[in-house]
Amino acid sequence: MNKETMERWWSGGALGTVIVLVTCAVVGLAAWVRSPALRSATASATPWYVSLGEAEADLAANDTTAALHHWREAYAAAAGSRRSDGLVEIGNFYRRVGVRTGLGQAANARARECYLTALLRARSEGSIDGVLAAGEAFLELGDADMVRRSVHIARELALRDVDPRARQRANMLDARAERAAASSVGYVE
Repeated sequence: MNKETMERWWSGGALGTVIVLVTCAVVGLAAWVRSPALRSATASATPWYVSLGEAEADLAANDTTAALHHWREAYAAAAGSRRSDGLVEIGNFYRRVGVRTGLGQAANARARECYLTALLRARSEGSIDGVLAAGEAFLELGDADMVRRSVHIARELALRDVDPRARQRANMLDARAERAAASSVGYVE
C-alpha cells in the first residue's frame, strides 16, 4: 500500500470504524463488569462457609430476607464445588429458616434435596464421614428410607476403609435409626 492509498483509507471512514469498534468494546466491557452474571460468579467464588456464616448472622438478627440471600450464595458455592462438604450444614440451616418463617414443609423438602446431593457426592468421593453426616440429617428429618440407604452405603464404604471404627460408626447410625423407629417420635417409617 502506498502513502496516498493509506491516507484515503484513514480519511475515508476506516478511522471512524476503528473508533466505533473501540468504543463498542469499551462500552461492552463496562456492561460486562456490571452484569449480574459476573456478580453471581464472584459470589460463588466465596467459600460456602463464609456465606453460611453471614446467613447465620442475618438469621440471628431476625433478617430472614438477607439470611435467605446469603443461604442461596452458600448453596450455589457448595453445589458448584462438586463436593459433599457443606451441603448438610446448608440443608440444616434452611430447616431452621423454615421453622422461623413457618415454611416448615417446603424448607424440609429443600433440605432433603441438599442431603440427597450430599449423600450421592459423598458416596462417589468414598467419604464415609459425608455419608454418615447425610444419614444423620435424614434421621433428624425423619426419612427412614434414606437413613437405611445411608447406612447401606456407609457399610459398603466401611468394607474398604482401613479404619476399623468405620463399620462401628455405620452400625451406630443404624442403631439410632432403629431406636427412633421404635419410639416413632418424628420418624416416618
